[in-house]
Amino acid sequence: MRIILGIIMGAIAFLGFGSYPAVAQTNDAAAFNRHLRALAGKGDAEAQYKLGTSYDEGLGVLKDQAEAFKWFRLAAEQGHAHSQFRVGDMYMSGEGVAKNEGEAVKWFRKAADQGLANAQGMLGIMYAKGQAVPVDYVLAYMWLALSTEGNPGAAQFRDAVGQRMSNAQIAEAQKRSQEWKASKRR
Repeated sequence: MRIILGIIMGAIAFLGFGSYPAVAQTNDAAAFNRHLRALAGKGDAEAQYKLGTSYDEGLGVLKDQAEAFKWFRLAAEQGHAHSQFRVGDMYMSGEGVAKNEGEAVKWFRKAADQGLANAQGMLGIMYAKGQAVPVDYVLAYMWLALSTEGNPGAAQFRDAVGQRMSNAQIAEAQKRSQEWKASKRR
């Protein structure tokens, strides 16, 4: 029991649940889950995201993709970027919800517009492949270039797309990337 409790408490710390002081001090996983569920039920987007993560990964609860999707979706609808990404990812994979790449694009776009690098990278890849969107190397390059600021590994994908583009297309993508950044600074 102590091993399981240690794993749960380690997961709690890893997921950043320490922002809920009453929870961080408890050694009772059931009490923690009740507290988190109460906050999530009151509309706390961060608690909804963390509860979704718990169900997605089986942390302190039985793994349940449909339940994870439910909580991610509630937080995503409130504008929580990481939840928007997770909703898009679940639509993309068909885990916890019926596969729907069109919906995936919609949710990735919401998270990408908030500057979430993983979502920007997914959009870039989808535009490069023509997955649920028309192939558009300019948009692919733009989103992948934006993604590199939070995810340097995206540079290899950006560069691979760039090899299929003319210099004028690359210049257009770079211009759009700069315009996107400027619009977010306002």
